[in-house]
Amino acid sequence: MESPQSLLDVAKAADLARLDQASWQTKRDKMVKTCKQCHSVNFAKEQLQHGDEMIRNADHLMAQAIREVAALYKDGVLPTPATILCIPCVH
Repeated sequence: MESPQSLLDVAKAADLARLDQASWQTKRDKMVKTCKQCHSVNFAKEQLQHGDEMIRNADHLMAQAIREVAALYKDGVLPTPATILCIPCVH
């Protein structure tokens, strides 16, 4: 089973993640440059902002689901699998 670090390494190698502000901004600027060929800069930025909001909402829902499932493991409602990548801390 792959570790979280090895999964992160794969994401980095495939250029799937923006792991610092500078690389995120560079990619963002490239997207705006492409979009502004057909749309206004404001429209392009608004659409990217909508995408950011969707990602934040999805991240929130995923975190909530992880907390719920972790609580089910902790309470013994779900049996702990023989192998598991990681169980997040629940505080």
